[in-house]
Amino acid sequence: MYQVLFPTRLKFTQLAYKLEWAEADTRLARIDKADFAAQIAELGGALILEHLRDTHRAYGDALGITVSGQDSTPSGLREPLNQFLKCLRSYILVVAAHADEANPDSVLLTDSLLAPLQRWQSRAPAVATPVETPSPPAE
Repeated sequence: MYQVLFPTRLKFTQLAYKLEWAEADTRLARIDKADFAAQIAELGGALILEHLRDTHRAYGDALGITVSGQDSTPSGLREPLNQFLKCLRSYILVVAAHADEANPDSVLLTDSLLAPLQRWQSRAPAVATPVETPSPPAE
């Protein structure tokens, strides 16, 4: 059962969200097709499997995969992402403006507030995102 459900162990959890969801969905379908649910229940895992299915469904809803009528294309996620990036840029600007080289405490605070962003690394491959540049002011 383990070999059928996890031939590459948990590597699928490192995929992009929608691909990860699809891989998990495939594994849940394999559980049904091979009637592994009965074996899982014998091992005392019926409640865990039920919770996994519920969580998987909710994850699909959150990604816009299983919600009917919701735009699940990347363009449907563009506006919330742009809003987040706008807020993130504002946060960084305000924090960076707080730093005063003459005041070591302000530099320490700034470094502390920006540390999570310095450590953060994307799990997704880099994708070129078009940057909206403001139009020059009319003269």
